[in-house]
Amino acid sequence: MFSTNSVRLGDVGFARTAEWRGAIARASEIVPEAPERMWRDNVPWLSPHLHDSPTGVHRADTPTWVIRSSESRTILAGTGNDEERACPPARGCPDTGFRDNLAAGTRPEQ
Repeated sequence: MFSTNSVRLGDVGFARTAEWRGAIARASEIVPEAPERMWRDNVPWLSPHLHDSPTGVHRADTPTWVIRSSESRTILAGTGNDEERACPPARGCPDTGFRDNLAAGTRPEQ
């Protein structure tokens, strides 16, 4: 489940890694006051990555960014996986193994 999207801006590279990815809840549970039509009208651009049309369940992910500079510096900007924090009830705070996956592909000395 270690996927990345990356971009380079000048001498700095940014790689987006998916720390966690999964189903959250139906639209009516995420924002109960939003009209159902609003969700239906936006399904074309939400599907298939953020919305599962057959079930009506929305998906999300929690990214961590790996930032590499030309000065041989590596910075991780993320959510603090495995640390105490408030977690959405729909997904809780799962131990995703993200740190081990990240360590396999990113080393501080790189």
